[in-house]
Amino acid sequence: MHSREIHNARNLSLAEGLWGFGMGFIVPLTVMPLLLRQFGAGAVELGFFYSMASGGFLLTQPIGMFLSRHGAGKKRVLVLVNTWITLPVFIFMAAVVLILGNEPDWHRPVRIMLLGAFSLRMLSVGIILPLWQDWINALFRTENRGRVTGLYAAMSAGGVMVGTLIAATVRRALVFPENYACLLMIASIFFAASFTAMAFVDSGSVPQNLAGKRPSLGELIHRFSLSLRDSNFVHYLVARLLLTTGGAAVAFFAIYFQSEVGGGLKESVIIGMGAAVMLPQAVSSYWLGKLGDRRGHRWGVLVGGFAQVASIGTAYAGRGYWACLFSFLLLGIAYAAGWVSHQNFIYETCPHDNRIAHLTLSNLVLSPVVLLLPLGIGAIISLTNISWGLAICLGISVAGMFYLLFFVHEPRLIVIGQPRRKLPLWLRKYVRREKELEEATAKEK
Repeated sequence: MHSREIHNARNLSLAEGLWGFGMGFIVPLTVMPLLLRQFGAGAVELGFFYSMASGGFLLTQPIGMFLSRHGAGKKRVLVLVNTWITLPVFIFMAAVVLILGNEPDWHRPVRIMLLGAFSLRMLSVGIILPLWQDWINALFRTENRGRVTGLYAAMSAGGVMVGTLIAATVRRALVFPENYACLLMIASIFFAASFTAMAFVDSGSVPQNLAGKRPSLGELIHRFSLSLRDSNFVHYLVARLLLTTGGAAVAFFAIYFQSEVGGGLKESVIIGMGAAVMLPQAVSSYWLGKLGDRRGHRWGVLVGGFAQVASIGTAYAGRGYWACLFSFLLLGIAYAAGWVSHQNFIYETCPHDNRIAHLTLSNLVLSPVVLLLPLGIGAIISLTNISWGLAICLGISVAGMFYLLFFVHEPRLIVIGQPRRKLPLWLRKYVRREKELEEATAKEK
């Protein structure tokens, strides 16, 4: 790697490690559902929370497309906006829990305030997220990007793991509501440290012919059409939709293992088990990135799909401590693939000059599923039982895995002139021309 790539990789890894450590105190998979349950949240409210945690940012991503074609050169704005949104939200949530936690008459308003504040954060961050992703990805060359992504994803996962273990200790040592308020405040402190470290990452540079330009609505629609003409990208979206639909089961893992049918585990045990997600995520993130750099990121996407199926299957068929542990371990591998492999796969399938539009399109297609399915599964669980919800999600995940295996191909094979599906001749020439330009620019550097 070039010296600037090494510099940026180090600072990104530090920033993501600090962010992960803070996130470990408020893990959406365990801590937050259990906190909401303390205030009387039902399955539908928990489903809504998971919808916002996993896809609330999708609703506002289209706004980000109109800000710029690229995220390079906008580091200061992106970091400051994220800081102004994130820190006040979590400090407010800590204050609400601490002040009103012991007031039973206020439990419903508290749930509304917690869900509202968290949703505000996710919706606001969605505006800058595609710019943020493009800024970070463009700092590294294709042959290094996977390893760098895997490195800082591993640091983030390791931070979450350590933070989660400490969170379980805090949860046992303090009484409610001081314990959860303390977790939220600690998270805020480390989020602030993360943003400080992110300020030392390079801003990156925009191609001179695109500098300062904002795309029009017509241009964005044209770029959308170019993306959707790529049949491999469309097949990928279908597979991702199925896998994302099946992944709604994850929203109810903590509640399932807390129930009698799942083994009746204690809250502190489940929070501690949540740390098991991060160990395989940290270990496999760098390996998946390295695998993607060498053989293409489709392999990592496949590994993640298999891990998701195995995770939900283990939860559905098992109960108790060991089932909980192995479900979270397998889920960690799926999470690593979602961050490292899927992110790079989408980035590399862009057939035109506006990566922001391409990244946003993929998320727009997924957004209805990510936002509505947890609510639907929550409603099914309310009418039947949690085992039925897991069974439905397992079947859909298996379907997504098979579709991914048989219909989605490695985009790099198509770029180098060995297509597995037909592209318009003019588009193939354009893709080759862009690749030649990228190689020439790399040689000049």
